[in-house]
Amino acid sequence: MKISVCMGTHNGSKYILKQIESILIQLNENDELIISDDGSSDNTISIIESIRDKRIKIVNFDGIYPKERKFSIINHKISYNFLNALKYANGDIIFFSDQDDIWSSEKIKKSLAYLQNYDLIISNFSIINSYDEIILPAFYKRMPNVKKWFIEPFNPHFTGCAMAFKKEVLDYAIPFPNELSCGHDNWLGLCANKYGKVKFIEDVLFMHRVHDSNNSYLGKKSNNSFFQKINWRLIAFINLMKR
Repeated sequence: MKISVCMGTHNGSKYILKQIESILIQLNENDELIISDDGSSDNTISIIESIRDKRIKIVNFDGIYPKERKFSIINHKISYNFLNALKYANGDIIFFSDQDDIWSSEKIKKSLAYLQNYDLIISNFSIINSYDEIILPAFYKRMPNVKKWFIEPFNPHFTGCAMAFKKEVLDYAIPFPNELSCGHDNWLGLCANKYGKVKFIEDVLFMHRVHDSNNSYLGKKSNNSFFQKINWRLIAFINLMKR
């Protein structure tokens, strides 16, 4: 069984080494860490290259993504950077990874155990600051319940950096609909929930770093209006019906 870890990077030099080290120590010789870089102007790439590990594959994101959307609750460029990494993934099991988190030493082992019975899992995680200090032991005080596939689009809880899934999920999720206004993680979770089995697990499997330069929107309040939020949920539902 081959594992692919897909990471999106952009000016992540400050924390990326710790994250890569926490991932590589868990990978087997035939596994891969695919890093899609969105035009980093710092020394992110040189740090990655200095590791000199054949399991690391660096690919460039060309920055092309639908910019004409009127409704959006996330930075779509981040989503398309991750989708670019997915293009090169050859694994049977796929993990998403942020550039500044730190994985627990048993993240892959425990995830694989759950994936024997589920198609996609979302783990719990702790929150750390810039100094690796834990500021929240567990992000989810109570793990969300997975609702029916036709209800879930209206209140999804799928967090990319906490996800692991079987490659078969991509058969339903790819290509990513251009008119869809939700992120890559929510769309993959919705597809997995419709065609397979999804599970939120209580295990805290990584530390998610929160700092001033976070590229992701986890834990941040959305600036979108109520109408915009309803609109993207309807679009997600319609696209899910078409698959």
